[in-house]
Amino acid sequence: MVVDTNFAGAKTNAWVTYSSDQKIEIGSDGTVTKTLTLTYKNPQQYFQDAKTQLKLNGIFRDWLRIYVPKGSQLVEATGFETGQTTTEDLGKTVFEGFFTLTPLNVKTISFKYKLPFKAKSPLELVIQKQGGSKDFPYTITVNGKKQPELILNSDKILNLSY
Repeated sequence: MVVDTNFAGAKTNAWVTYSSDQKIEIGSDGTVTKTLTLTYKNPQQYFQDAKTQLKLNGIFRDWLRIYVPKGSQLVEATGFETGQTTTEDLGKTVFEGFFTLTPLNVKTISFKYKLPFKAKSPLELVIQKQGGSKDFPYTITVNGKKQPELILNSDKILNLSY
């Protein structure tokens, strides 16, 4: 599950779009390594309301958390401005950190991590969607084989053969 918390005071979320790409590598011994790459885009210029002088599209200040199976181990994370931390919450391991995105820019955040269990075929993949967030494209590749793209508009449970 990907959870965004916008610390900015304006309505920047209205312009920010994002997509997710998950690459799953399953070793011959069943070990599972995942790389989740999130791409955030703000294609609009700064926008200020003439009456209130409130900047409606400004800097997107986001505290990003991804919830993964408990016991997962982070191999590396890129794209954060303050580094990242690993915690536990709600029976899950959580990788989290802070980044900003300015108008007319793109930001990529990536997590590579190992699951605490061995894969069984088919591999069950549970993807949860943050309540109230926009629908977004989600691509999955298993051992180099790209799965059909889906639009994440609700929680999903997928069974992936490999």
